[in-house]
Amino acid sequence: MMMSDRVMVHGCKRARGGGDNERERNMARVARDWTRAEPVLRCPLLNISYCPATEVDLSNGKKIAVIVYNSLEWKQTDVIRIPVITNNVIVKDYTGKMISSQLIPIVNDSAANEKYWLAFTAVVPPLGFSTYVITSANLLHVTYPASAPIKPITYTFGGTRNDSIQIGSGNLKLIYSGNEGKLTQYINSKSSVNVSVEQAYSYYAGHDGNNGSTQASGAYIFRPNATFKIQPEGKIPLTVFKGPLFDEIHQNISSWIYQLNYKSVQGGEGTR
Repeated sequence: MMMSDRVMVHGCKRARGGGDNERERNMARVARDWTRAEPVLRCPLLNISYCPATEVDLSNGKKIAVIVYNSLEWKQTDVIRIPVITNNVIVKDYTGKMISSQLIPIVNDSAANEKYWLAFTAVVPPLGFSTYVITSANLLHVTYPASAPIKPITYTFGGTRNDSIQIGSGNLKLIYSGNEGKLTQYINSKSSVNVSVEQAYSYYAGHDGNNGSTQASGAYIFRPNATFKIQPEGKIPLTVFKGPLFDEIHQNISSWIYQLNYKSVQGGEGTR
């Protein structure tokens, strides 16, 4: 990259029979110093709460710059979640203004030290990016909402189907049954939606292609041989984290299925 930039500079000079030496020196300096910029690291294992670039000690003044890119042609607003190892952090936008954030303890983590999900709302322009900076709150002598991890509320179930637990405030609400802890109802008063919900998990065994067709089940070829329903291992405990940005509901369906539902303040919802 540096080499091609210098070739471009000298080529342009010869083409016009002269040139602005100061401008060329500036361009060469930019090309040379580009290699000294901070490296950009990616975290492809965020789905298992692992990101070495963000799990660092910030007490010595170190800062983490998070770059959020939007590849779509319209503005995007979404909640960003990254793992951190300290509960005393703040988030700033590119102007240096502190923004709201919240901390959620990472459960079932094998690490010796405590880890947290640091969550904040990112607003990204079309086909552009936004930069957010994470730093220690101690260095600025401030107390911020993210300094205190959200304490979970755990529900155990032994009531009847008529009993229910309501999660969420405002327009969006999720209703869970009191006897099993299953999601049973979705209510969105803003769009006048009130529907019953039934969740189930299943898996299928791949077909080996010996029934008159030589095409076996594989990548992009989904040929189930049989479907098996997964029964939850007893009643499902419900753990709720309520914060300023969103509420989360954690459920351990089985030894290898962990469901997380969340509801943001803006009304968005999702399942992980």
